[in-house]
Amino acid sequence: MPSTQFTVHTTLSPAAVMELFTDFGPERASRWPNIDESHFTVHEQGPDWAEVTEGNRMGWERERYAWDAAAGTVTIDTLDSNLWAHGSGWRYQLTPSERALTCRSR
Repeated sequence: MPSTQFTVHTTLSPAAVMELFTDFGPERASRWPNIDESHFTVHEQGPDWAEVTEGNRMGWERERYAWDAAAGTVTIDTLDSNLWAHGSGWRYQLTPSERALTCRSR
């Protein structure tokens, strides 16, 4: 399966970025501009995982998020989508650096 790797630098702390990734409350759609409220549903949620559908009128994805705050990792696996194949997904490693936090995804 093809993969893409990228790095994002931010001045947010690792804890703040983890909070953005793992907050599935009613404000999620306003925090993530590629998600609209009509395409956002939390199906199930636990202390370190969530199964959600999120997207917009152009595309949606049902995903399973799993995270380890201590390790700074977030894994997002596609369960169903009108854009992505089952089994695709994202792997994020949140790494603090001297100037900023680095988020790497594969």
